[in-house]
Amino acid sequence: MLVMVQGRDGQGLRVRSATPLEQLMARLRGYGLDRALARGATPEASPGLAVRAQLLEDPQMRLNLASGLAHALNQVFGPGLPRRSAQVPVNRGAVRRAAPSLYILIDELTRPGPLGVQGLAMVEVLLTDGYGPLYRPSYFAELDDYLKQTIESLHS
Repeated sequence: MLVMVQGRDGQGLRVRSATPLEQLMARLRGYGLDRALARGATPEASPGLAVRAQLLEDPQMRLNLASGLAHALNQVFGPGLPRRSAQVPVNRGAVRRAAPSLYILIDELTRPGPLGVQGLAMVEVLLTDGYGPLYRPSYFAELDDYLKQTIESLHS
């Protein structure tokens, strides 16, 4: 896997192969790297961020993200989950209200072509943060606002 990172002097970019250790660490530290990318960190800032960005851009990962969002919709509009589940339930009211944005986001993720890493990381964080707007009982508008920011970040 090739990565583009800042040079040692902090100026200029260089392309090199990611080491196996860097690739492993990007997977193990995925949550923290995703949060950094979602906040706007550039992939070139470190090898870990560069590797994680490539993992997020992978077409299969994009399908997995879309599937996770579809699953959240299914928890609200589908037959529902069994009563006893270890899965964190989504904020049903927020998902119901934000459904149009969720459908747009799923469409964006499954469409061919490049997407912004920040937006991809925002989707990953949304799905994996049990205290985030997808799961936390909060103001209904919070999830929809987050989704709109995510959609915008996919195209910047």
